[in-house]
Amino acid sequence: RHLVRLAPNNHLAQGYLGDALVKTRQPAEAKRHLLRAHELDPSYTFAGLTLADRPDQPPPIQPVK
Repeated sequence: RHLVRLAPNNHLAQGYLGDALVKTRQPAEAKRHLLRAHELDPSYTFAGLTLADRPDQPPPIQPVK
């Protein structure tokens, strides 16, 4: 979040935050940052692919073995 505050118009900052939010099961906020990253740089494939993976749905929980 600090990086996004420092550089709100940087697509990488928005993408990294979006990824962290997906991984911490905050899909609605993740989607907002990933959309912003894609808006800032439409060629930023990480944001596009992550959005295509449906960040509005939390990742499945993997059983611990």
